[in-house]
Amino acid sequence: MTKDTVSIFECWNENLKEIFIAISGSSLEELQKMFAENTPEVINHWDVNKHSISCQVVEKNISEADATIFAKAYTQSRSSRGYRFVVANIDS
Repeated sequence: MTKDTVSIFECWNENLKEIFIAISGSSLEELQKMFAENTPEVINHWDVNKHSISCQVVEKNISEADATIFAKAYTQSRSSRGYRFVVANIDS
């Protein structure tokens, strides 16, 4: 991944029925470490120790401008199964 690109991650919380679409320049491993140490504010109500949370990479090496467009279209295309979507750029 170059400095000018980001990845899009999908993290879902089975307990709260929420899906977090994260836009970040971090790797999946860095993202998971971040969650354990300091959960992003937009999902700080998630309990990473008690809730069933899974994450996966959706798209890699995409420009930030395209990532925002992609994330919006991605959430609209997904079957919500009763889940609430949260989208945020989590890089500090």
